[in-house]
Amino acid sequence: MKRIIAVAALVCLLVLSLCLTNPAWGKQEEPKVVLILIDRLSFQDIERTSCPNITGLWNRGSAGLMNTRTLGVKDTDDACVTIGAGRMARSGPNELLGFDADEGYRFHQRRAGDLYQGLTGYNPGKHEVLLLNLPEIIAVNQEDSAKTVPGALGESLKQAGLKTCVLGNGDLPGVYRRNGVAVAMDALGLVDFGEVGEKCHVLSGRAPGTWETDYTFLWDRFRYYWDKSDFIVVELSDLTRLEAGEAALPDAFLRERQRLLHEIDSFVGEVSRQVNPLRDLLILVSPSPSQLDKDSKVTLTPLIVYGPGFEKGIIYSATTRRDYLAANLDIAPTILKFLGVKSSYLMEGREIETHAFIGENKLGEVAALFKETAFVNQLRAPLVKGYVGAEIVVLLLMLFVLFFTKQDKYARWVEFLVFALACVPLVLLVAPFIPVRNPVGFVGLTVVLLLAAVGTIFRAAGSSVLNRFLTIALLTVLLLDIDVITGCQLIKSSVLGYDPSSGARYYGIGNEYMGVLIGTTIIAATIAYQKWRNRFWLVGTGAFFALQVFILAAPNLGANAGGTIAALAAFALTVILMSGLRLRARTVLGIGLLVVSLVVLMAALDMQRPPELQSHIGRAANMIISGGWTEAYGIITRKLAMNIKLIRYTIWSRVFLVSLATLAVLLYRPHGVIKSIGEEYPYVLRGLVGVVTGAFVALVFNDSGIVAAATTTIFAASPLSCLTLTYMKGGARK
Repeated sequence: MKRIIAVAALVCLLVLSLCLTNPAWGKQEEPKVVLILIDRLSFQDIERTSCPNITGLWNRGSAGLMNTRTLGVKDTDDACVTIGAGRMARSGPNELLGFDADEGYRFHQRRAGDLYQGLTGYNPGKHEVLLLNLPEIIAVNQEDSAKTVPGALGESLKQAGLKTCVLGNGDLPGVYRRNGVAVAMDALGLVDFGEVGEKCHVLSGRAPGTWETDYTFLWDRFRYYWDKSDFIVVELSDLTRLEAGEAALPDAFLRERQRLLHEIDSFVGEVSRQVNPLRDLLILVSPSPSQLDKDSKVTLTPLIVYGPGFEKGIIYSATTRRDYLAANLDIAPTILKFLGVKSSYLMEGREIETHAFIGENKLGEVAALFKETAFVNQLRAPLVKGYVGAEIVVLLLMLFVLFFTKQDKYARWVEFLVFALACVPLVLLVAPFIPVRNPVGFVGLTVVLLLAAVGTIFRAAGSSVLNRFLTIALLTVLLLDIDVITGCQLIKSSVLGYDPSSGARYYGIGNEYMGVLIGTTIIAATIAYQKWRNRFWLVGTGAFFALQVFILAAPNLGANAGGTIAALAAFALTVILMSGLRLRARTVLGIGLLVVSLVVLMAALDMQRPPELQSHIGRAANMIISGGWTEAYGIITRKLAMNIKLIRYTIWSRVFLVSLATLAVLLYRPHGVIKSIGEEYPYVLRGLVGVVTGAFVALVFNDSGIVAAATTTIFAASPLSCLTLTYMKGGARK
């Protein structure tokens, strides 16, 4: 027995010594990340085409949709630079010129590595892939933000001692498309390993495509670089080539698309069998949407994450705070966290998480979100343009009737139409309850619902203009408050809400309904005080205003910093006017200090929350603290640029100008009317001043402030118009 124990001990000692002297023995392999870029892949492809490997990953991993917003308009190029930077970014005026270092550039006249060194001053050394036009990519992004670093993902991995690899291209005859390089490269535009040259594609024997990916070559290179790399990017762009190819009949195009999808699916299957689901992370991303999705007004693309911590779940991100939805900004932070790398670069995205899926059909639930988003987006343009156009026409018609006709004959009908303008936001908020999903039927039922609402309020409120506006204002405020407190489900589904495809906002209250909330809050408070004025009502008004500011400001509720500033300024001015205090310079200064103090307090409190729970104001404050004044300057300039662009091009600017023009005309004509209304309803008139103030502050402090300004002024122009029409008929009735 002792002899057996001695032999066993000797064997254990021998094995241990071998492990210590040979590091390859007993070594645990490090985790890897594989990112497959399947450009122009639509969620509808997964839903309608037999792709067993992609569908299998969808069910076994965490799946959902991804927002593809960037700072530019070049789709895949901008998207890949954005993914690699972890911040909103864009490419330059040219295609992304990624090359193998030994590859010939432009008809093989110069070696790409030599040209790179001449353009950048850096020796590419042993790096196998590089981006030739890195200088122009850096330049165009520094125009937007000095803190945007193209290649921040690859640079962070390099600093951690990890190796990167990129494979594949989307070249077309005469056009270089090497977008994957922008995802894998470091800050110098270099990738450790890879193949992105002409060997990655072959001549297609089928129309309408010209070239297609050489999957045999790509798979061979993938296996070759597997042991050398920690992060591998594979670009599969045959769907892009197909869309850019010769025009084909729909059936032929569909057959070719399905064939290419089967090729892509087979390659994905090979890769998924190579990765270890207990150790490695596999991410499937479509950087830009298909033409089919663009035509459907949805630019959300499928996203699948498969590996440790992402089993049989649904995508969630603190960027969007919505199940099934993440942003392209979230890809880089997710990869870095998985590989245990802490980046020194400022990234806007947040790590993708997985939430448990408790349903039975994950594909079906994402399909419902996709289709609902598409339906709302298809309705948004006609309904919003129709509403804005109707508002312009009705206000101009009101002025025409007021000055050029006998008011008694037409005034009541015009008054009905003007009041309907104030009812539209409430109707569009409840419209998602309409079960019809046919666009024509939905619009028809929305109009019927509007007419029914206006008629009911007219009948219930009688002949009193104030009672009508008090009713609609209170109903609108109440429903908006309830919706925001319960998660903004109605706002998210309303055509006056925000679009997850555009990515301007994913949660809280958007600028359209923020403006509506400010306007209706002031109108409701001042009309109520006009009817039942006493000290208690004034105190109650202050409490009412404070509640609305809290709802707008709270990170887990409205989360609208610009709206909070506008509301606080407008509400403070309204209270001062209602209390009879004189408006002096020091009063205005006090309001300004109050607004600044509240914003600082909001930012400070939000920054104390975990990063994944912070709202826009907390993230912006963190970015400013990390990036300094240059980051603050970048944020301000981006917001100004967005405002200027919207003022020039959006239809909301026209309704804002028409509303202001209407108010200006009514201040002076008919002569003496405003004075009489002010004497009879002084607090209502003061409330209208507060509404207009809120509109202008919203215009300045929101990056799409013209929208908020326009929806706010609705509740100044409409009440004043109705009061004027009624007064001209023989005096307003309480």
